[in-house]
Amino acid sequence: RRTLDDLAAWAWRTAVGPLLAELAPAGRPPRLVLVPMGALGVVPWHAAWTGTGRRRYALQEAEFSYAASARLYCESAARAPATGTGPALVVGDPTGDLPGAGEEAVAVHRA
Repeated sequence: RRTLDDLAAWAWRTAVGPLLAELAPAGRPPRLVLVPMGALGVVPWHAAWTGTGRRRYALQEAEFSYAASARLYCESAARAPATGTGPALVVGDPTGDLPGAGEEAVAVHRA
């Protein structure tokens, strides 16, 4: 756990903090799509944090999405928006060990 905590602090210092400092607030949090490659794929960029005492996490400052590759992201972005009227599969708790996840999946399905 300590190693993961150190990694998330490093992620803020080296990349996320400087990036967010460059993005001017535009009335809503910036939206970032990350395409981490190699060893950078194991860094929890959205969980990067800063602060002493009370922490400030990256996911509180921006909306993060991840893409498997830049090509796949570009192909997905070029598609027409989904209408949301077709069938959907919602998997919320396949192993039965996530408290509350089943109820959350049901709410997502209803919405």
